[in-house]
Amino acid sequence: MQCPECNKSLSDKSFNQKFIKFCESCRGFWIPYDDQAGFVTSLTSNQAILEKFKNTGIQPYQPVSPGYCPDCNTSISSVDFIQSGVPVLECEKCLGIWLQTVNIGSLIGAFNHGVLNVSAVYRKSDTTGVKQVEKSFLKSFLGWIEDDIPVNRFPLVTVSLIVINIIVLILQLFLTREDLLELAFVPKSFFNNPLYYWYMPLTSIFMHGGFGHILGNMIYLYLFGDNVEDRIGPVKYLGLYMFVGLISGLAFAFVNADSSIPLLGASGAISGIMGCSLVLYPKSKISFHRMIFFIPFVIRVSVWVYVGLWFVAQQFLGMALGLQGIAYLVHLVGIGSGAIIMFTMRQFDML
Repeated sequence: MQCPECNKSLSDKSFNQKFIKFCESCRGFWIPYDDQAGFVTSLTSNQAILEKFKNTGIQPYQPVSPGYCPDCNTSISSVDFIQSGVPVLECEKCLGIWLQTVNIGSLIGAFNHGVLNVSAVYRKSDTTGVKQVEKSFLKSFLGWIEDDIPVNRFPLVTVSLIVINIIVLILQLFLTREDLLELAFVPKSFFNNPLYYWYMPLTSIFMHGGFGHILGNMIYLYLFGDNVEDRIGPVKYLGLYMFVGLISGLAFAFVNADSSIPLLGASGAISGIMGCSLVLYPKSKISFHRMIFFIPFVIRVSVWVYVGLWFVAQQFLGMALGLQGIAYLVHLVGIGSGAIIMFTMRQFDML
């Protein structure tokens, strides 16, 4: 087991005749889901500990930095332990918590002031288990796809992009074919009169070929976009999204400059965001929730496997649509340029 803070190996530490995982370096405890009630009981029944922290007041909740679960290696994020003001890192998958030694005083203070009691910890264990089962059934019924990367703020730009794309698709329903060809990226038209059709690489990013097309793209945009936006900030994220979308579209045009086949969709920009995510979170995993004979199943794969399968599927889709590998190139340029830009930003501390 590795410490979620410093990545060093955890050791066994005796605590009230029980062994729990402890980090000698950063002085934190890893407490599995089943042991949380017993740990708090032991802690709050130890008179020496209670006496040591008897003057500790109730502390305001301060989030701690996210890390990776020692048990299942998925991301763990900061939560308020049973609304007591005590910050812990909790794994959504196995429900284990990481408690820093510096926050034990806060836990005892919450106990002494009646904000936290042992019965509440037992109730938390009971109700959390039920809620996890309910959530698992719901996600499996919906065919949910998710990653294990915690986010610390609402992805405003990502959600706004999704809303704008949906609105544009609705507006497309009221346009003629000629109008659509004026707004989509048609390489032949663009190169014949680039000054007149300068806007094509931009407007085509927000257009889609139908509800199925936009549904898939928006799922991928939210799956990868919220994490990248949270990491680099909304302004840089929006600029990167647009830039990679333009680069991907221009790659399409230069390879087939005489083509009258229109390019439309956010696939190039979203591919760029996926490339960014690969650089920022190379150890993350993607979970597929499925319901088989009313039994919920979860399949977890590495983000590299997921992106690889998606990439191959997009190539075959492009061939099936008669694009002869062009769709393959758009996604290749998108992922490649996004990864290169993010790697460069990280190397020069521009995140």
